[in-house]
Amino acid sequence: MKIKLLLISCIILLKVNGWAQKTSGISFAVERMCLIPWNTETGLPYMQGPGRNLGAASFEMIDDFTIAVLTNATNEIYLFNSISGKFVSKFSIHFQGKDFAYGYNTFYILGEYQIGVFDKTAKLKRMIEFDKKHIAVVRMAVLGSSVYILTPDGNSYLVESNGQKPAKEEFHKGWVTSNGNFVFSSIVNDFTYNVEFSNRKNNIVIKTFPSMEKIAGVFPIGENGNKLFLDVQTYVS
Repeated sequence: MKIKLLLISCIILLKVNGWAQKTSGISFAVERMCLIPWNTETGLPYMQGPGRNLGAASFEMIDDFTIAVLTNATNEIYLFNSISGKFVSKFSIHFQGKDFAYGYNTFYILGEYQIGVFDKTAKLKRMIEFDKKHIAVVRMAVLGSSVYILTPDGNSYLVESNGQKPAKEEFHKGWVTSNGNFVFSSIVNDFTYNVEFSNRKNNIVIKTFPSMEKIAGVFPIGENGNKLFLDVQTYVS
């Protein structure tokens, strides 16, 4: 039997207050945010290599009319007008970028064991170093003056607060959300998974949910109001 992994099988929406589960993987609306040309003089660079293609790695809307895109083909941040898709500017980050966040006119760009902090004029302000025990970190988050790395085991570490590196990295179980809460997901068995939610007051709720298909992975991808969104990946034959 040939097995393949669906990268996104469905998006699960959980209402936190009632913990009702709703699957939105059958149908959903897709809205185009911006149309940007590839491999043109003023478009996003794209590079093909053995077993890997390089191009857009992450993006952020930095205001109502500007989208920033991190490309790992050239290790640069490109800025485009989100309405027309026209090129605005770009700057080099001088290291292999994996993810980035934007806030308060500042770019926070994740690299290997470090985060580069750039102002809006592309000037490097400082580097945030984090412990090399954190292997293969590919996501980060910024909430106000707090900077987090999100580790592959589903946890978060505070690596900077108010422009200062903490004496000891602050551990939080789960990935931090845009609301400052933490969500940790785990597979119980082939057809069941747990979701653990903790808020800023450290109130913790753990719920178990079933799946109709065999589970390959469960990952928190966002929070909006009292709703959580999960990427539930499943196997199909």
